[in-house]
Amino acid sequence: MSKSNITLKDIEKKKESRLIVKEIENFGIDESQKIDIILGIAMTLENVTALQEIAKIVKKFKFNINKEEFEDNLNNKDKTILT
Repeated sequence: MSKSNITLKDIEKKKESRLIVKEIENFGIDESQKIDIILGIAMTLENVTALQEIAKIVKKFKFNINKEEFEDNLNNKDKTILT
């Protein structure tokens, strides 16, 4: 879309997007949550090419919880847990 084709509706949509981002920031999330949210939103895109490209990039920065939990379990397997 060229600058000459920008409508008031486009401007309002952009403003709304920025307000959503600001609200997410105000919610108080950390970096890994931001990446999860970005990936989650990307997965809802109808443009499959955009979805794949964005997901490919974001996944490089995604915190792999399952891997971390697995490594923690391996490191703690010999420790006795009292309940």
